[in-house]
Amino acid sequence: MVRLTILFAAFCAAVSGTDLSLGLGAGPASGTALRTEVDAGALVNFGYDFWRFRAGAIGVEVPASFSGSPRAEVFSQFGVSGYYSERLTVALTPGVRVRFAARSRVSPWISMGAGGVLIRRTGVASTVSQVIASQRDSNLGVALAPAAGADLRIGSRWFVRGELRNYLYKTPSTGFVASFPYWGRWNYNPVIAISGGWRSAN
Repeated sequence: MVRLTILFAAFCAAVSGTDLSLGLGAGPASGTALRTEVDAGALVNFGYDFWRFRAGAIGVEVPASFSGSPRAEVFSQFGVSGYYSERLTVALTPGVRVRFAARSRVSPWISMGAGGVLIRRTGVASTVSQVIASQRDSNLGVALAPAAGADLRIGSRWFVRGELRNYLYKTPSTGFVASFPYWGRWNYNPVIAISGGWRSAN
């Protein structure tokens, strides 16, 4: 994946109509969770406008997100306590992006992507005196990623981007310690991000 990222960065630098942004985002991991946390993560986004129409442009984007916010469940039943958490550690969701007023100083846009995510899960079941079972693993899953934002041009090639991106993913439908109420559930992880970027052509 690192090699693919480097190759795509070189492509962006060489081809007209491409852009590259790097930023930080944060947001709650939500869905069926009783307790959610807000955590920061990094966002890298490569884009390429392949068709311009009037003031707008249609293109592709390849956003990669690293380290999302965790969601956690804690419950107790019949003297047994359970703890279950999951976190999106990596998300790669290429998709289609539509930019409005592409040549203006402020250029709003919307996008829709779909791809893969890496979900890290932890589960522990225990009584008052001892741990009965514990488990950790990582699973690949599918995610949808609708997004909207705006680019503010601050130079001939440089811009600042603000965006809201929501990762919709499904928890794996496999047996896991303390996770039985949440198998195969759809969850969402909205992220508000601020990035700095470079565009090869406006």
